[in-house]
Amino acid sequence: MNQLISQTSSTLRLKKDSKNLLDSELKNEDGKHELQLSLAALSTMKGIGPVTQKMIIAGLNKYRISWQEFWEGNELLFKKIKLNEKQINSIKKFIKEQTIYAYKEKLAIREIRIITYMDEEYPPLLTELERAPLVLFGMGKVIKNPDRLSLAVVGARGMTAYGASVTEQLVMELVEQGIAINSGFMYGVDTAAHQAALRYGGHTIGILGFGFGQMYPDSQQPIFEQCLADGMTFYSPFAPDFPAKKGNFPARNQIVAGMSQGVLVTEAAAHSGSLITAGAAADLGREVFAVPGPIDSPYSEGTMHLVNQGATLINSGYEVGEYLRWPTGNLPSLRSKMRLVDETYQSFSSAMSKDQPSSDVLSFNSQFIQDCHQLKQPDNKFCFTPTTSMNLSGRLFQLSQPSPQSLLGFLNSFDFQLLSKLASRGHSFDQLCELLVCPAPQLSQALGKLEVAGLVMNLGDNWQIVK
Repeated sequence: MNQLISQTSSTLRLKKDSKNLLDSELKNEDGKHELQLSLAALSTMKGIGPVTQKMIIAGLNKYRISWQEFWEGNELLFKKIKLNEKQINSIKKFIKEQTIYAYKEKLAIREIRIITYMDEEYPPLLTELERAPLVLFGMGKVIKNPDRLSLAVVGARGMTAYGASVTEQLVMELVEQGIAINSGFMYGVDTAAHQAALRYGGHTIGILGFGFGQMYPDSQQPIFEQCLADGMTFYSPFAPDFPAKKGNFPARNQIVAGMSQGVLVTEAAAHSGSLITAGAAADLGREVFAVPGPIDSPYSEGTMHLVNQGATLINSGYEVGEYLRWPTGNLPSLRSKMRLVDETYQSFSSAMSKDQPSSDVLSFNSQFIQDCHQLKQPDNKFCFTPTTSMNLSGRLFQLSQPSPQSLLGFLNSFDFQLLSKLASRGHSFDQLCELLVCPAPQLSQALGKLEVAGLVMNLGDNWQIVK
């Protein structure tokens, strides 16, 4: 990844003196609550970002000034810690209108929580950014294990059908491995990744490029509300009601990369903002993954550029999990488990090739799940084998055999009837409609689901099962 061309600043690392400064402040238990409220309040003020906040903390420590004294509004004190007139006026305006305690109450009414560098929920990896926000505002589900494996999944806003398909499949495979999905909650790949993670029972965090109470574009508002209801977590480095501005989004992208073990770009144009996220990840020494796409698509140009610069080309979410979870060691054991599941799956395919009635196939699938259940370890949701390479609708794509987890609750009786018809030989769409005596929309939806899951493939107008 050292060759990956970065589009971010070359000085993203958190400076040791700033980190030590914060650590010394956090050891003072009595000052933790006031520090939390003070950082939240300072984040609302013009001209007072993370760098100035660190400077204020340094000044208070140096001159042994308490936060209570700071909020008394002494202008001489403000100048002593080297604040400029604009910053001083911002602080005075806040003091005139409210207190830090009243501000916290206003946030609580709106169900917005304050997450500072000292809090357990703060993403540990984010501290490696030099300009990491000292405070985040959060809504939705509280993160109880912020050090869990997580991956940023990003891509084009103008997502194609191909981008939607691969994003859905890869996120499903990542979620199966217990990997949380981070993204920027923008329409296109970002939103598709968030929704897929929720759909498959995973956890996902959306980083906003504006404050809570704002939304860009407006069409994302109902999606935001639904995702909140479904258990999603949202963070914003911007104070509530801070408007969406063009300059906000590169900073948002750096935070998405900073809090993740790696970045996966599923689809991107040549000048996509996703490349900024990938560049930030590369600067931090994190893995960058890219998905191959149609060579004639403008939304493949960005991913091809990343691969040319050293990004890891992947065709499966399981490959990503292997990179993140087992960078060294444990692979023989993992591969052994994969072979065992592969053998069980082959038995499943063999039974289906006999064109059994759907009830028999369902019964066999139940046994298949039971046989594979023993392979699931507490820390290993890996139960699959990504070995099948194929040409899917004219594009090279690697599909993975389904895990017991994805089969359970994922396939219905109609799906198994369809699979049984394809087990012995391929059929066209019209032939399948006749064999199954079903309406075209129902068949189309089922084939689409099975194709994304890696169970069937379409060669021209001939649908076949993946064996």
